[in-house]
Amino acid sequence: MTDGTWDDLDNDVIMALGRLAWAAINVEDRARAVAEQILKSIGSKKNLGRLIDDAVALLKHDGRPQALHCVDWLERAKSAARQRNAVLHSIPGNLVESGRPVLVHIPNSGGLPQNTPLEASYLNGLAEEFAAIHHGWIEAFDPIAYERAMDHASPANANSRGASGRTDQAS
Repeated sequence: MTDGTWDDLDNDVIMALGRLAWAAINVEDRARAVAEQILKSIGSKKNLGRLIDDAVALLKHDGRPQALHCVDWLERAKSAARQRNAVLHSIPGNLVESGRPVLVHIPNSGGLPQNTPLEASYLNGLAEEFAAIHHGWIEAFDPIAYERAMDHASPANANSRGASGRTDQAS
């Protein structure tokens, strides 16, 4: 920003905002799918935070070691969603001391405003963090998804599966 307008944001900042938005979309999509699968509530209209809270509550009573790993992943995904909100649901502003551009988020909960620096390095760091969370879903969820699915499988279905539980194995 050179003349005090938002029209001349550095292209690196605009690209970083795009990367962050894309990474956040992927985290939210995967977190919603995982939470809905755990709750067996596909297509839920609940907001993501509430959906994750419900899935975490169920998993905390599960007792299987993998459930705690999944709880950790869901809580990281929820934190990323909050950070996403602080960027994508914000208004442009300038820091009084430096005049540097920021995004100002005023939480619906009435908390203190949160400033996000409009700096490519900061935004790219968030995008990388979101991407790492997104890529971590499979190790957090896949084993427990299998276990929960097997818990609800009929005896006939369970007997037709191979040792790994997969039906697509070569004979």
